[in-house]
Amino acid sequence: MASKKGGQGITQWPETERPRERLLAQGPQTLTNAQLLAILLRVGRQGSSAVKVGMDVLERLGGVGGLAQCGIEELCAVPGVGEAKAAQLKAALELGKRALACPLTKGTKITSSRDLFAHFHPVLRDLRHEIFKVILLDAKHATQHCASTGSLHARGARISRGSHLST
Repeated sequence: MASKKGGQGITQWPETERPRERLLAQGPQTLTNAQLLAILLRVGRQGSSAVKVGMDVLERLGGVGGLAQCGIEELCAVPGVGEAKAAQLKAALELGKRALACPLTKGTKITSSRDLFAHFHPVLRDLRHEIFKVILLDAKHATQHCASTGSLHARGARISRGSHLST
């Protein structure tokens, strides 16, 4: 399907094969990762559909995990992806991470390390730098502070004192 249609605009495809129409009719779980990316990208490039550009992104970056870990410059290096499209993709990924993160707000009870893992894993798993977090607990509340951002090996790691972060 994609190889025959890679050079055609999606509007030329049968309606039942267009990613947006399939999502609306059958749900997002029926789409491939490239088709989901095509919906976010909206348009392809000269000679390639948005689905083909989505396939190129996944192939070049090593799948969805690579997409989550890459920077804007790496994403923009994929033909057909400029800063605007890269920003759209990174924004969508960040919304997904935030949706998966359990809220950790004042009053959230932390009863085990699993509670912390459930909150922080989706948000921190794809970072390329270290973050040191301190969770201060009392009998009923959890407050978090970002104490340090950077790398053990990097000079000039930023230190934030007293900043309250939601992630």
